[in-house]
Amino acid sequence: MRDRAESAGSADWNGSTDRNDVADEAAVGDTADGSGRYGGSRGGSGERGPLLLFANFVSDVVCGREPAELNLHGMVQSSRKVWLARPGDILVAQFPVSREFRRYVGGLLGMAPESVAVVTTEPDPTLPLAETVEQTPGLTGRLRALVAERPGIELLPIVLDRSTVRLAAELGVPVSGYGNRHPGSGGTGPEAVPESALEAVDRLNTKSGFRETAQKLHIRVPAGRACRDWPDVVVGTRELLERYRQVLVKPARAAGGDGLRILTRADLPDLAQHQDALRNQPEGWVVEEYVPFVRDVSVQMEVGPTGAAVVYCGEMRTRNCSYHGFASPLPEQERGRGRGGENGGETGCGGADGREGGYGRGAGVHRELESAGLALGGHLAECGYRGRFSIDAGVTEDSAVYAVESNVRRTATSTRQAMVRRLAAMSGRTDRAWLADTRTGPHATDLTAVQALLQGTALAYSHQRGEGVVLTVESLVPDTGWHYTAIAADLGRATELERSLHAALDAALGPA
Repeated sequence: MRDRAESAGSADWNGSTDRNDVADEAAVGDTADGSGRYGGSRGGSGERGPLLLFANFVSDVVCGREPAELNLHGMVQSSRKVWLARPGDILVAQFPVSREFRRYVGGLLGMAPESVAVVTTEPDPTLPLAETVEQTPGLTGRLRALVAERPGIELLPIVLDRSTVRLAAELGVPVSGYGNRHPGSGGTGPEAVPESALEAVDRLNTKSGFRETAQKLHIRVPAGRACRDWPDVVVGTRELLERYRQVLVKPARAAGGDGLRILTRADLPDLAQHQDALRNQPEGWVVEEYVPFVRDVSVQMEVGPTGAAVVYCGEMRTRNCSYHGFASPLPEQERGRGRGGENGGETGCGGADGREGGYGRGAGVHRELESAGLALGGHLAECGYRGRFSIDAGVTEDSAVYAVESNVRRTATSTRQAMVRRLAAMSGRTDRAWLADTRTGPHATDLTAVQALLQGTALAYSHQRGEGVVLTVESLVPDTGWHYTAIAADLGRATELERSLHAALDAALGPA
Protein backbone atom coordinates (compact mmCIF):
# COMPACT_ATOMS: atom_id res chain seq x y z
CA MET A 1 0.00 0.00 0.00
CA ARG A 2 1.40 3.38 -0.97
CA ASP A 3 2.31 5.91 1.69
CA ARG A 4 0.47 9.21 1.75
CA ALA A 5 3.28 11.24 0.27
CA GLU A 6 3.26 8.99 -2.79
CA SER A 7 -0.53 9.19 -2.97
CA ALA A 8 -0.27 12.95 -3.05
CA GLY A 9 1.70 12.71 -6.26
CA SER A 10 -1.03 10.82 -8.10
CA ALA A 11 -2.57 13.84 -9.75
CA ASP A 12 -3.71 13.13 -13.26
CA TRP A 13 -5.30 10.54 -15.54
CA ASN A 14 -2.34 9.61 -17.70
CA GLY A 15 0.48 11.64 -16.25
CA SER A 16 -0.31 15.14 -17.51
CA THR A 17 -3.01 17.76 -17.64
CA ASP A 18 -3.27 19.19 -21.15
CA ARG A 19 -5.22 22.43 -21.09
CA ASN A 20 -5.70 22.21 -24.88
CA ASP A 21 -8.00 19.25 -24.34
CA VAL A 22 -10.01 21.36 -21.94
CA ALA A 23 -10.47 24.15 -24.46
CA ASP A 24 -11.65 21.75 -27.16
CA GLU A 25 -14.24 19.98 -25.04
CA ALA A 26 -17.79 21.36 -24.79
CA ALA A 27 -19.73 20.42 -21.66
CA VAL A 28 -23.35 19.30 -21.73
CA GLY A 29 -25.65 21.10 -19.30
CA ASP A 30 -24.99 23.74 -16.71
CA THR A 31 -24.27 21.70 -13.60
CA ALA A 32 -22.27 18.66 -12.64
CA ASP A 33 -25.31 16.51 -13.25
CA GLY A 34 -26.30 18.17 -16.53
CA SER A 35 -29.67 19.27 -15.19
CA GLY A 36 -29.12 22.95 -15.94
CA ARG A 37 -31.13 23.87 -12.87
CA TYR A 38 -28.67 25.87 -10.83
CA GLY A 39 -25.42 27.66 -11.44
CA GLY A 40 -22.31 26.71 -13.29
CA SER A 41 -22.96 28.05 -16.80
CA ARG A 42 -20.56 30.29 -18.63
CA GLY A 43 -22.40 33.14 -20.19
CA GLY A 44 -25.46 30.98 -20.90
CA SER A 45 -23.48 28.79 -23.30
CA GLY A 46 -24.36 25.61 -21.42
CA GLU A 47 -20.69 25.03 -20.52
CA ARG A 48 -20.10 25.08 -16.78
CA GLY A 49 -16.92 26.18 -15.07
CA PRO A 50 -14.44 23.77 -13.49
CA LEU A 51 -15.26 21.77 -10.38
CA LEU A 52 -13.23 20.18 -7.64
CA LEU A 53 -15.20 16.93 -7.28
CA PHE A 54 -14.67 15.99 -3.64
CA ALA A 55 -15.57 12.32 -3.10
CA ASN A 56 -15.97 12.49 0.67
CA PHE A 57 -17.76 9.19 1.14
CA VAL A 58 -16.07 9.32 4.54
CA SER A 59 -17.20 12.56 6.20
CA ASP A 60 -17.84 14.14 9.59
CA VAL A 61 -21.41 12.87 9.30
CA VAL A 62 -20.37 9.21 9.44
CA CYS A 63 -16.96 9.06 11.14
CA GLY A 64 -17.23 7.58 14.62
CA ARG A 65 -20.93 6.89 14.00
CA GLU A 66 -20.95 4.26 11.27
CA PRO A 67 -18.89 1.04 11.37
CA ALA A 68 -15.62 1.39 9.45
CA GLU A 69 -16.67 -1.40 7.08
CA LEU A 70 -19.67 0.67 5.93
CA ASN A 71 -17.40 3.64 5.28
CA LEU A 72 -15.08 1.37 3.31
CA HIS A 73 -18.04 0.19 1.21
CA GLY A 74 -18.58 3.79 0.14
CA MET A 75 -14.90 4.52 -0.45
CA VAL A 76 -14.42 1.63 -2.87
CA GLN A 77 -17.08 3.21 -5.10
CA SER A 78 -15.05 6.40 -5.57
CA SER A 79 -14.64 5.61 -9.27
CA ARG A 80 -18.28 6.40 -9.98
CA LYS A 81 -17.55 10.12 -9.46
CA VAL A 82 -15.55 10.06 -12.71
CA TRP A 83 -18.90 10.16 -14.54
CA LEU A 84 -19.40 13.72 -13.23
CA ALA A 85 -16.04 14.97 -14.47
CA ARG A 86 -15.49 17.27 -17.40
CA PRO A 87 -12.20 18.51 -18.86
CA GLY A 88 -10.52 20.91 -16.45
CA ASP A 89 -12.05 19.34 -13.33
CA ILE A 90 -10.19 17.90 -10.36
CA LEU A 91 -11.33 14.68 -8.68
CA VAL A 92 -10.17 14.04 -5.13
CA ALA A 93 -10.85 10.49 -3.95
CA GLN A 94 -9.98 8.36 -0.95
CA PHE A 95 -9.61 5.19 -3.01
CA PRO A 96 -7.67 4.48 -6.23
CA VAL A 97 -9.33 4.96 -9.61
CA SER A 98 -7.49 2.98 -12.26
CA ARG A 99 -6.34 4.49 -15.54
CA GLU A 100 -8.13 1.70 -17.38
CA PHE A 101 -11.49 2.73 -15.91
CA ARG A 102 -10.80 6.41 -16.63
CA ARG A 103 -10.12 5.54 -20.26
CA TYR A 104 -13.37 3.55 -20.41
CA VAL A 105 -15.37 6.49 -19.06
CA GLY A 106 -13.52 9.01 -21.23
CA GLY A 107 -14.25 6.93 -24.32
CA LEU A 108 -18.00 6.97 -23.67
CA LEU A 109 -18.06 10.65 -22.70
CA GLY A 110 -15.91 11.76 -25.61
CA MET A 111 -13.18 13.40 -23.57
CA ALA A 112 -9.47 12.84 -23.21
CA PRO A 113 -8.73 11.09 -19.91
CA GLU A 114 -5.70 13.29 -19.22
CA SER A 115 -7.90 16.41 -19.25
CA VAL A 116 -9.08 15.68 -15.69
CA ALA A 117 -6.72 15.72 -12.72
CA VAL A 118 -7.27 12.86 -10.29
CA VAL A 119 -5.77 13.02 -6.81
CA THR A 120 -6.04 10.01 -4.52
CA THR A 121 -5.22 9.77 -0.83
CA GLU A 122 -4.43 6.80 1.33
CA PRO A 123 -7.66 4.86 2.03
CA ASP A 124 -8.74 5.37 5.65
CA PRO A 125 -12.35 4.55 6.58
CA THR A 126 -11.91 6.14 10.00
CA LEU A 127 -10.93 9.64 8.86
CA PRO A 128 -12.97 12.22 6.87
CA LEU A 129 -11.49 12.85 3.44
CA ALA A 130 -10.82 16.52 4.22
CA GLU A 131 -8.76 15.57 7.27
CA THR A 132 -6.93 12.91 5.26
CA VAL A 133 -5.98 15.60 2.72
CA GLU A 134 -4.81 17.96 5.47
CA GLN A 135 -2.72 15.24 7.13
CA THR A 136 -1.05 14.06 3.91
CA PRO A 137 2.29 15.88 3.53
CA GLY A 138 2.31 18.23 0.58
CA LEU A 139 -1.19 17.40 -0.62
CA THR A 140 -2.89 20.67 0.37
CA GLY A 141 -0.16 22.58 -1.47
CA ARG A 142 -0.57 20.36 -4.51
CA LEU A 143 -4.30 21.04 -4.57
CA ARG A 144 -3.70 24.79 -4.22
CA ALA A 145 -1.49 24.64 -7.31
CA LEU A 146 -4.11 22.75 -9.29
CA VAL A 147 -6.82 25.16 -8.15
CA ALA A 148 -4.72 28.18 -9.15
CA GLU A 149 -4.64 26.87 -12.73
CA ARG A 150 -8.46 26.82 -12.86
CA PRO A 151 -10.02 30.26 -12.33
CA GLY A 152 -13.60 30.14 -11.10
CA ILE A 153 -13.37 26.59 -9.76
CA GLU A 154 -15.88 25.47 -7.12
CA LEU A 155 -15.85 22.49 -4.76
CA LEU A 156 -18.67 19.96 -5.14
CA PRO A 157 -18.77 17.52 -2.19
CA ILE A 158 -20.84 14.39 -1.68
CA VAL A 159 -21.68 15.56 1.84
CA LEU A 160 -21.58 19.17 3.01
CA ASP A 161 -19.70 18.76 6.31
CA ARG A 162 -17.57 21.03 8.46
CA SER A 163 -14.16 19.58 7.62
CA THR A 164 -14.85 19.93 3.88
CA VAL A 165 -16.01 23.54 4.28
CA ARG A 166 -12.85 24.24 6.26
CA LEU A 167 -10.64 22.69 3.58
CA ALA A 168 -12.43 24.66 0.86
CA ALA A 169 -11.61 27.85 2.76
CA GLU A 170 -7.96 26.79 3.08
CA LEU A 171 -7.81 26.22 -0.68
CA GLY A 172 -9.62 29.49 -1.42
CA VAL A 173 -12.36 27.62 -3.30
CA PRO A 174 -16.07 28.37 -2.81
CA VAL A 175 -18.40 25.47 -2.18
CA SER A 176 -20.69 24.79 -5.14
CA GLY A 177 -23.96 26.62 -4.67
CA TYR A 178 -22.31 29.32 -2.58
CA GLY A 179 -19.95 30.73 -5.20
CA ASN A 180 -20.12 33.40 -7.91
CA ARG A 181 -21.84 31.28 -10.52
CA HIS A 182 -25.22 30.63 -8.95
CA PRO A 183 -28.23 32.73 -9.99
CA GLY A 184 -28.81 35.72 -7.76
CA SER A 185 -25.20 36.09 -6.65
CA GLY A 186 -24.75 39.18 -8.80
CA GLY A 187 -21.09 38.30 -9.04
CA THR A 188 -20.52 39.82 -5.60
CA GLY A 189 -18.35 36.96 -4.40
CA PRO A 190 -18.77 33.62 -2.69
CA GLU A 191 -20.96 33.20 0.36
CA ALA A 192 -20.05 31.48 3.61
CA VAL A 193 -21.79 28.20 4.34
CA PRO A 194 -23.97 29.00 7.37
CA GLU A 195 -23.73 26.93 10.54
CA SER A 196 -27.48 26.31 10.32
CA ALA A 197 -26.92 24.43 7.04
CA LEU A 198 -24.24 22.22 8.58
CA GLU A 199 -26.46 21.51 11.57
CA ALA A 200 -29.32 20.56 9.24
CA VAL A 201 -27.08 18.15 7.31
CA ASP A 202 -26.01 16.46 10.53
CA ARG A 203 -29.54 16.26 11.93
CA LEU A 204 -31.39 15.19 8.79
CA ASN A 205 -28.97 12.38 8.01
CA THR A 206 -30.39 10.63 11.07
CA LYS A 207 -33.72 8.80 11.11
CA SER A 208 -34.74 10.52 14.33
CA GLY A 209 -33.87 13.99 13.04
CA PHE A 210 -35.78 13.42 9.82
CA ARG A 211 -38.78 12.04 11.66
CA GLU A 212 -39.07 15.03 13.98
CA THR A 213 -38.68 17.49 11.11
CA ALA A 214 -41.10 15.59 8.87
CA GLN A 215 -43.80 15.70 11.55
CA LYS A 216 -43.41 19.48 11.84
CA LEU A 217 -43.70 19.79 8.06
CA HIS A 218 -46.77 17.49 7.92
CA ILE A 219 -44.97 14.85 5.89
CA ARG A 220 -46.60 11.48 6.51
CA VAL A 221 -44.44 9.06 8.53
CA PRO A 222 -45.39 5.85 10.38
CA ALA A 223 -46.80 6.34 13.89
CA GLY A 224 -44.06 6.34 16.51
CA ARG A 225 -41.38 8.47 18.11
CA ALA A 226 -37.66 9.04 18.57
CA CYS A 227 -36.07 7.54 21.68
CA ARG A 228 -33.04 8.87 23.53
CA ASP A 229 -31.67 5.57 24.88
CA TRP A 230 -32.55 1.91 25.28
CA PRO A 231 -34.79 2.32 28.36
CA ASP A 232 -36.75 4.87 26.34
CA VAL A 233 -36.94 2.29 23.49
CA VAL A 234 -38.45 -0.24 25.88
CA VAL A 235 -41.09 2.25 27.02
CA GLY A 236 -41.88 3.35 23.46
CA THR A 237 -42.10 -0.22 22.22
CA ARG A 238 -44.53 -1.21 24.96
CA GLU A 239 -46.71 1.81 24.23
CA LEU A 240 -46.86 1.16 20.48
CA LEU A 241 -47.51 -2.57 20.89
CA GLU A 242 -50.65 -1.69 22.78
CA ARG A 243 -51.96 -0.21 19.50
CA TYR A 244 -50.16 -2.16 16.77
CA ARG A 245 -49.39 -5.83 16.16
CA GLN A 246 -45.76 -5.19 15.14
CA VAL A 247 -43.24 -2.45 15.89
CA LEU A 248 -40.10 -1.49 13.98
CA VAL A 249 -37.03 -0.48 16.04
CA LYS A 250 -34.09 1.09 14.21
CA PRO A 251 -30.96 3.04 15.17
CA ALA A 252 -31.12 6.77 14.52
CA ARG A 253 -28.03 6.54 12.32
CA ALA A 254 -27.52 3.35 10.36
CA ALA A 255 -27.40 2.03 6.80
CA GLY A 256 -28.17 -1.17 4.96
CA GLY A 257 -30.74 -2.36 7.49
CA ASP A 258 -28.07 -2.53 10.19
CA GLY A 259 -29.58 -2.83 13.68
CA LEU A 260 -33.18 -2.92 12.45
CA ARG A 261 -35.59 -5.16 14.39
CA ILE A 262 -39.28 -6.03 13.95
CA LEU A 263 -40.80 -6.77 17.35
CA THR A 264 -44.09 -8.18 18.65
CA ARG A 265 -45.49 -8.56 22.16
CA ALA A 266 -43.70 -11.89 22.38
CA ASP A 267 -40.36 -10.06 22.17
CA LEU A 268 -40.98 -7.78 25.15
CA PRO A 269 -39.31 -10.06 27.74
CA ASP A 270 -36.17 -10.26 25.60
CA LEU A 271 -35.64 -6.55 24.86
CA ALA A 272 -32.60 -6.48 27.15
CA GLN A 273 -30.87 -8.99 24.84
CA HIS A 274 -31.33 -6.64 21.91
CA GLN A 275 -29.67 -3.92 23.97
CA ASP A 276 -26.65 -6.14 24.62
CA ALA A 277 -26.24 -6.75 20.88
CA LEU A 278 -26.81 -3.13 19.79
CA ARG A 279 -25.85 -0.95 22.73
CA ASN A 280 -23.47 1.38 20.82
CA GLN A 281 -26.07 3.87 19.57
CA PRO A 282 -25.17 7.23 21.12
CA GLU A 283 -27.63 9.14 18.93
CA GLY A 284 -30.66 7.14 19.96
CA TRP A 285 -33.31 5.15 18.18
CA VAL A 286 -36.63 5.35 16.38
CA VAL A 287 -39.58 3.20 17.39
CA GLU A 288 -42.54 3.15 15.03
CA GLU A 289 -45.46 1.11 13.77
CA TYR A 290 -44.32 -1.58 11.35
CA VAL A 291 -46.01 -0.77 8.04
CA PRO A 292 -45.80 -3.51 5.38
CA PHE A 293 -44.62 -1.88 2.15
CA VAL A 294 -45.00 -3.37 -1.30
CA ARG A 295 -42.75 -0.76 -2.90
CA ASP A 296 -39.74 1.32 -1.88
CA VAL A 297 -39.51 4.64 -3.70
CA SER A 298 -37.39 7.77 -3.60
CA VAL A 299 -37.35 11.37 -4.80
CA GLN A 300 -34.15 13.29 -5.50
CA MET A 301 -34.22 17.05 -4.94
CA GLU A 302 -31.94 20.02 -5.47
CA VAL A 303 -31.92 23.10 -3.24
CA GLY A 304 -30.67 26.28 -4.86
CA PRO A 305 -30.69 29.95 -3.86
CA THR A 306 -34.26 30.35 -5.09
CA GLY A 307 -35.66 27.21 -3.45
CA ALA A 308 -36.07 23.49 -4.05
CA ALA A 309 -36.74 21.63 -7.31
CA VAL A 310 -37.50 18.02 -8.14
CA VAL A 311 -34.74 16.27 -10.10
CA TYR A 312 -36.19 12.76 -10.49
CA CYS A 313 -38.15 9.96 -8.82
CA GLY A 314 -37.48 6.25 -8.86
CA GLU A 315 -38.05 2.79 -7.45
CA MET A 316 -35.57 1.27 -5.05
CA ARG A 317 -34.68 -2.39 -5.19
CA THR A 318 -34.25 -3.77 -1.70
CA ARG A 319 -33.50 -7.12 -0.12
CA ASN A 320 -33.91 -7.64 3.63
CA CYS A 321 -34.34 -3.88 4.01
CA SER A 322 -31.00 -3.23 2.29
CA TYR A 323 -30.81 -1.19 -0.93
CA HIS A 324 -29.12 -2.84 -3.91
CA GLY A 325 -30.61 -1.22 -7.04
CA PHE A 326 -32.71 1.57 -8.50
CA ALA A 327 -34.94 2.24 -11.51
CA SER A 328 -36.14 5.58 -12.88
CA PRO A 329 -38.62 6.99 -13.71
CA LEU A 330 -41.46 5.47 -11.69
CA PRO A 331 -43.70 3.25 -13.85
CA GLU A 332 -46.69 5.52 -13.28
CA GLN A 333 -44.63 8.47 -14.54
CA GLU A 334 -43.94 6.55 -17.75
CA ARG A 335 -47.64 5.80 -18.16
CA GLY A 336 -48.37 9.47 -17.62
CA ARG A 337 -46.08 10.25 -20.55
CA GLY A 338 -47.79 7.62 -22.69
CA ARG A 339 -44.96 5.09 -22.46
CA GLY A 340 -45.25 1.53 -21.30
CA GLY A 341 -42.69 -0.33 -19.29
CA GLU A 342 -42.02 -2.44 -16.29
CA ASN A 343 -39.13 -3.00 -14.00
CA GLY A 344 -38.43 -6.53 -12.60
CA GLY A 345 -37.27 -5.16 -9.27
CA GLU A 346 -38.05 -6.59 -5.90
CA THR A 347 -40.63 -5.48 -3.41
CA GLY A 348 -39.57 -3.41 -0.45
CA CYS A 349 -38.37 -4.56 2.92
CA GLY A 350 -41.95 -4.47 4.20
CA GLY A 351 -43.15 -6.96 1.59
CA ALA A 352 -44.09 -10.01 3.62
CA ASP A 353 -44.24 -12.53 0.79
CA GLY A 354 -41.01 -11.55 -0.98
CA ARG A 355 -42.57 -11.73 -4.44
CA GLU A 356 -41.01 -9.80 -7.30
CA GLY A 357 -42.61 -7.00 -9.28
CA GLY A 358 -45.77 -5.65 -7.62
CA TYR A 359 -45.64 -1.95 -8.32
CA GLY A 360 -49.02 -0.90 -6.96
CA ARG A 361 -51.39 1.21 -8.96
CA GLY A 362 -51.37 4.65 -7.38
CA ALA A 363 -50.72 7.28 -9.99
CA GLY A 364 -50.37 9.81 -7.16
CA VAL A 365 -47.26 8.21 -5.63
CA HIS A 366 -44.82 10.49 -7.42
CA ARG A 367 -46.94 13.54 -6.57
CA GLU A 368 -46.83 12.66 -2.87
CA LEU A 369 -43.11 12.08 -3.09
CA GLU A 370 -42.54 15.41 -4.79
CA SER A 371 -44.76 17.20 -2.27
CA ALA A 372 -42.72 15.77 0.60
CA GLY A 373 -39.50 16.71 -1.18
CA LEU A 374 -40.61 20.29 -1.73
CA ALA A 375 -41.65 20.62 1.91
CA LEU A 376 -38.31 19.39 3.22
CA GLY A 377 -36.50 21.37 0.53
CA GLY A 378 -38.17 24.55 1.74
CA HIS A 379 -36.98 23.81 5.26
CA LEU A 380 -33.42 23.17 4.06
CA ALA A 381 -33.46 26.38 2.03
CA GLU A 382 -34.44 28.30 5.16
CA CYS A 383 -31.47 26.70 6.92
CA GLY A 384 -29.18 27.99 4.15
CA TYR A 385 -28.45 24.57 2.67
CA ARG A 386 -27.71 24.28 -1.04
CA GLY A 387 -27.22 21.01 -2.81
CA ARG A 388 -28.80 17.61 -3.29
CA PHE A 389 -30.94 15.55 -0.94
CA SER A 390 -33.39 12.69 -1.24
CA ILE A 391 -36.36 11.26 0.65
CA ASP A 392 -36.90 7.51 0.76
CA ALA A 393 -40.42 6.24 1.30
CA GLY A 394 -42.51 3.10 1.38
CA VAL A 395 -45.80 2.48 -0.43
CA THR A 396 -48.53 0.24 0.97
CA GLU A 397 -50.86 -2.04 -0.97
CA ASP A 398 -53.48 0.72 -1.08
CA SER A 399 -50.86 3.22 -2.41
CA ALA A 400 -50.39 5.21 0.80
CA VAL A 401 -46.92 6.79 0.89
CA TYR A 402 -44.91 6.93 4.14
CA ALA A 403 -41.59 8.78 4.26
CA VAL A 404 -38.96 6.87 6.24
CA GLU A 405 -35.69 8.82 5.94
CA SER A 406 -33.82 11.63 4.22
CA ASN A 407 -30.31 11.61 2.78
CA VAL A 408 -28.92 15.13 2.73
CA ARG A 409 -26.07 14.44 0.34
CA ARG A 410 -25.41 13.28 -3.20
CA THR A 411 -26.47 9.63 -3.28
CA ALA A 412 -25.39 6.72 -5.49
CA THR A 413 -28.34 7.28 -7.80
CA SER A 414 -27.57 10.97 -8.35
CA THR A 415 -24.34 10.12 -10.15
CA ARG A 416 -26.01 7.44 -12.25
CA GLN A 417 -28.82 9.81 -13.25
CA ALA A 418 -26.23 12.43 -14.21
CA MET A 419 -24.43 9.85 -16.34
CA VAL A 420 -27.66 8.83 -18.07
CA ARG A 421 -28.60 12.44 -18.85
CA ARG A 422 -25.16 13.13 -20.20
CA LEU A 423 -25.03 10.06 -22.43
CA ALA A 424 -28.59 10.69 -23.63
CA ALA A 425 -27.73 14.27 -24.59
CA MET A 426 -24.71 13.03 -26.54
CA SER A 427 -27.06 10.66 -28.39
CA GLY A 428 -29.48 13.49 -29.19
CA ARG A 429 -32.10 12.20 -26.74
CA THR A 430 -33.58 13.81 -23.66
CA ASP A 431 -35.86 11.16 -22.21
CA ARG A 432 -34.23 7.89 -21.11
CA ALA A 433 -35.23 5.27 -18.56
CA TRP A 434 -32.57 3.45 -16.57
CA LEU A 435 -32.05 0.83 -13.94
CA ALA A 436 -28.93 0.22 -11.90
CA ASP A 437 -27.92 -2.79 -9.87
CA THR A 438 -25.03 -5.05 -8.91
CA ARG A 439 -24.62 -8.60 -10.14
CA THR A 440 -22.42 -10.79 -7.96
CA GLY A 441 -19.99 -13.09 -9.66
CA PRO A 442 -16.32 -13.96 -10.17
CA HIS A 443 -13.79 -11.96 -12.18
CA ALA A 444 -15.61 -8.67 -11.58
CA THR A 445 -12.25 -6.94 -11.18
CA ASP A 446 -11.28 -7.75 -14.80
CA LEU A 447 -12.53 -4.65 -16.59
CA THR A 448 -11.17 -5.78 -19.95
CA ALA A 449 -13.12 -9.03 -19.73
CA VAL A 450 -16.31 -7.19 -18.82
CA GLN A 451 -15.94 -4.78 -21.73
CA ALA A 452 -15.25 -7.63 -24.13
CA LEU A 453 -18.36 -9.47 -22.95
CA LEU A 454 -20.55 -6.38 -23.42
CA GLN A 455 -19.16 -5.71 -26.88
CA GLY A 456 -19.38 -9.34 -27.92
CA THR A 457 -23.06 -9.58 -26.97
CA ALA A 458 -23.99 -6.15 -28.42
CA LEU A 459 -25.06 -5.06 -24.93
CA ALA A 460 -22.51 -2.24 -24.59
CA TYR A 461 -24.02 1.25 -24.61
CA SER A 462 -24.31 2.66 -28.12
CA HIS A 463 -24.61 6.38 -28.80
CA GLN A 464 -26.22 5.55 -32.13
CA ARG A 465 -28.97 3.44 -30.53
CA GLY A 466 -29.16 5.52 -27.37
CA GLU A 467 -29.32 2.38 -25.26
CA GLY A 468 -27.17 -0.31 -23.71
CA VAL A 469 -25.35 -1.33 -20.56
CA VAL A 470 -22.72 0.84 -18.88
CA LEU A 471 -20.27 -0.18 -16.15
CA THR A 472 -20.80 2.53 -13.58
CA VAL A 473 -18.33 1.60 -10.84
CA GLU A 474 -14.95 -0.04 -11.06
CA SER A 475 -14.66 -3.26 -9.06
CA LEU A 476 -11.17 -2.98 -7.55
CA VAL A 477 -12.02 -5.15 -4.55
CA PRO A 478 -12.80 -8.85 -5.13
CA ASP A 479 -16.40 -9.99 -4.52
CA THR A 480 -17.85 -6.49 -4.91
CA GLY A 481 -19.74 -7.56 -8.02
CA TRP A 482 -20.53 -6.06 -11.41
CA HIS A 483 -21.97 -2.54 -11.04
CA TYR A 484 -24.03 -1.75 -14.12
CA THR A 485 -26.68 0.60 -15.46
CA ALA A 486 -29.05 -0.41 -18.26
CA ILE A 487 -30.27 2.58 -20.31
CA ALA A 488 -33.15 2.50 -22.79
CA ALA A 489 -36.23 4.32 -24.07
CA ASP A 490 -38.41 2.83 -21.33
CA LEU A 491 -38.19 0.59 -18.28
CA GLY A 492 -39.46 -2.43 -20.18
CA ARG A 493 -36.58 -2.25 -22.66
CA ALA A 494 -34.08 -1.53 -19.85
CA THR A 495 -35.28 -4.68 -18.10
CA GLU A 496 -34.81 -6.69 -21.29
CA LEU A 497 -31.21 -5.46 -21.47
CA GLU A 498 -30.64 -6.42 -17.85
CA ARG A 499 -31.98 -9.93 -18.43
CA SER A 500 -29.75 -10.32 -21.47
CA LEU A 501 -26.78 -9.16 -19.39
CA HIS A 502 -27.48 -11.71 -16.67
CA ALA A 503 -27.88 -14.46 -19.28
CA ALA A 504 -24.57 -13.51 -20.88
CA LEU A 505 -22.81 -13.48 -17.51
CA ASP A 506 -24.36 -16.83 -16.56
CA ALA A 507 -23.16 -18.33 -19.84
CA ALA A 508 -19.64 -16.91 -19.49
CA LEU A 509 -19.08 -17.29 -15.76
CA GLY A 510 -21.79 -19.55 -14.41
CA PRO A 511 -24.86 -18.55 -12.33
CA ALA A 512 -24.31 -15.93 -9.62
